[in-house]
Amino acid sequence: MKVLVTGGLGMIGAFVVRELLDAGHVPIVLDRHDGPGALADVAAEVERHAGSVLDVELVTELLMGVDAVAHLAGVLPAEAVPYDGYRVTAMGPVTTFEAARRAGVRRVVWASAKAVYGELSGAYGHPSYEPVPETHSRGVLAFSPVYCASKQLAEEAGRHYAATYGIEITALRFSTIFGPGKVAPRGAALVGAIVQSAVGGPPITVSQGAEQRDEIIYVRDAARGVLAALTAPSPESWVFNIASGLLVSLPDVAQAVQARLGMVRASIGGGLDPFGIGPMYGRLDGSLAATELGFEPVWDLDAAIGDFADALTVGQ
Repeated sequence: MKVLVTGGLGMIGAFVVRELLDAGHVPIVLDRHDGPGALADVAAEVERHAGSVLDVELVTELLMGVDAVAHLAGVLPAEAVPYDGYRVTAMGPVTTFEAARRAGVRRVVWASAKAVYGELSGAYGHPSYEPVPETHSRGVLAFSPVYCASKQLAEEAGRHYAATYGIEITALRFSTIFGPGKVAPRGAALVGAIVQSAVGGPPITVSQGAEQRDEIIYVRDAARGVLAALTAPSPESWVFNIASGLLVSLPDVAQAVQARLGMVRASIGGGLDPFGIGPMYGRLDGSLAATELGFEPVWDLDAAIGDFADALTVGQ
C-alpha cells in the first residue's frame, strides 16, 4: 500500500512513516520542512516533498496513484497566531479531503484531538476519570478556542465529504501523547521533560498538579493507531479514540523514571492542573478502536520511558 503522510517529519508523522516501512508499505512524506529531519536514518527509503498542506494542487498531485493518506500536519500552539491556527488546523484536513476526492483516493485518516470533548468534569473528571466515549458531547476550551473549534470544523467537514463523495474518512482522537519530539517543559510536554531531566536535561519544577491524573499514550502506540486505521477493512464508525489505559500523575511518571533510569530531577507541587489548561484531563474509552480497527496498545510506561530515554541519548 502506498500512503501519503502529511506532516511526516513531525512527532507522530515520523513514527507513522516508520510503522509503514516496518509493515512493508510505501510512505510518501509531505512536510513544510525541507531535509530529512527525524527520518535521517531512513531517508533513502522514503520519498519526501517540501510544501504546504494548504496547496490543494500539490496535495492532489502527490495523491495520484496513492492508496491512502494520513493527515498529521498541524501547527502548535494554534493560538499563537489565530489566523494561521485556523488556516492550518481547520483547512489543512479539508484541503486533504478535497485533494483525496480529486485524486480518487478512497481512505483518509487524520489526527483530530481529545480536546474536542472540551471540559471533562463530573464522572469524567477528577477524581473518577470514567472513560470518555466517542459519543460524548463536544465543547471549546477557554484556553484553546482556535484549536478546539478548528478540529470540530474539520470533523464535520470530514463527515460531509464522506457522505457526499463516498470517501472513507476516519478521525482519530488521541490520549495525551508523549515521546521523542515533545520534551520542552510546557503543557503536555512536561512528561517528556521529566524523562529528559534524567538523561542530562535540566531539572524540572512544576508549581502545581501532583494530584492530577491524565491518560498518556506513547507516540509509538499513537502511530500504531494510525496504521490500524489505515489498514482496517472498512470500519463502520467515522471517529475513534486511540487510548492507552495509562492513567497517571506526574509523580507517577517521576517514580517510573526513577525506577527505570535510576535518576530523576523533578519537583511537582500539590493540587490539580499541572499543564494550566483547565479541566480537560481524563481517560478515553478505546473499546471501539479495539473492535473495529483491531488496535490495542502495547507500550507500558516502563518500556516507553526506556525507549524515550534511548532516543534522547542518541540525539545528544
